[in-house]
Amino acid sequence: MIHSRGGAQSATASTAPAVAYATLSSGGAAITTLAAGEFGNTRSEPIVKEFWYSPRLGLNIITKRFDPRSGSQNFIVNHLSLNEPDPRTFEPPADYRIVRQVVVKQGTP
Repeated sequence: MIHSRGGAQSATASTAPAVAYATLSSGGAAITTLAAGEFGNTRSEPIVKEFWYSPRLGLNIITKRFDPRSGSQNFIVNHLSLNEPDPRTFEPPADYRIVRQVVVKQGTP
């Protein structure tokens, strides 16, 4: 699908589902083309955003961005475990105590 706004044109595309990091993901890309002269450029320049989304996890596990004005950025979920976490992770330490504090305002009868 192609969109136009100001001096820029945008196009989006979807890819077939694929397995990425042991989870079924759907991918897509969005390309916005900046017109020549938009930011001091002499020719049209693309801004590319690629992503792979996992419905099972509810997040993008891979996001790649390229913008000629700021460079490349890659965001990748690493060390992904689909196992249940160890319940001990959520237990308070053995020496944990709840201490009740009473605050007394001075000058109050």
